[in-house]
Amino acid sequence: MKDIKDLENFLMQQQLYYGFRFSVVPIPVIHKLLEEKPQDALAILSTKEQSMFHSFINYKKKLEWLSGRTAAKKAILSLWGQNNPGIEEYKNCQLFYGKQGEPYIPASPQTHISISHSQGIAIALASFSPIGIDLEKNFLPEKSLLRFFFAPQEENQVLSLCGEEQKRQAALLWTKKEAIAKLLKLGGSLFFQEICVLENNVYVWNRSFSLISFSTEEYAITLALEKKRMTYQEIYEKTRYLIQDYLRLETEEILPKSHLMMDFNADSIAIVEIGFRIAETFHIPIPPPQDSLLIFENTVAYIQEELQKQNTN
Repeated sequence: MKDIKDLENFLMQQQLYYGFRFSVVPIPVIHKLLEEKPQDALAILSTKEQSMFHSFINYKKKLEWLSGRTAAKKAILSLWGQNNPGIEEYKNCQLFYGKQGEPYIPASPQTHISISHSQGIAIALASFSPIGIDLEKNFLPEKSLLRFFFAPQEENQVLSLCGEEQKRQAALLWTKKEAIAKLLKLGGSLFFQEICVLENNVYVWNRSFSLISFSTEEYAITLALEKKRMTYQEIYEKTRYLIQDYLRLETEEILPKSHLMMDFNADSIAIVEIGFRIAETFHIPIPPPQDSLLIFENTVAYIQEELQKQNTN
């Protein structure tokens, strides 16, 4: 299925940068396994989880739950470094749900998990930082739902489009809001209409979030990550090799050679100074106030984008 391959490629690219782990599970595969070898399908569940599975009356609910749980356990065990886990490892990786329906792992509260499924596909992310994911098949909500879920400017944008593009945009906006709600572990209690997600940087309750969205032919997906201000040392450790590669590849004729020969184990302030120079050279926006950390964050984002373009080409 081309959509699954496209989703996996998108998540793989983001995984390399953000450090989460993911799993994409085709729900028809789990359906077939449940029909032909139900014991094998349920073997990854603990006794409590199997009881939870059997408590669902609706088969569709059972199938989606098991598919999401399968994807989640694969992602979690990968995050924990268990790349070839056995049945016991799967059983011991127990997931439960909180008051808002958010998944959590009692044995590992530092592990964050987000699950989504939509019409044939289940996806899960596991990370050591808060994260949210939502997947939707392209669709156009009814007008009453549009007004309830979307801010006026979002509704206007969707209604200005038509056909498949209208469905694609509606689904993208929907996934952005759902991904934020999942990261915040609020479920459906978030006031969706009050949050405008036309941009990919969103502020909710004095917290800043980055939204990374992607569309395949039939699906929309969004990752939500909280933007946290890093210390100079954290920025240095996270980006020094990225900066070094970029300087070597792109700026030898623009920046003085002395910067290229710099000791990259030096004080991280020197790296920030290079960030200033790159920002000035390429006219990267510098937000007020003239905050060196903000400037450097913008610079790193630019460099990351440029390197991804090079890899694509």
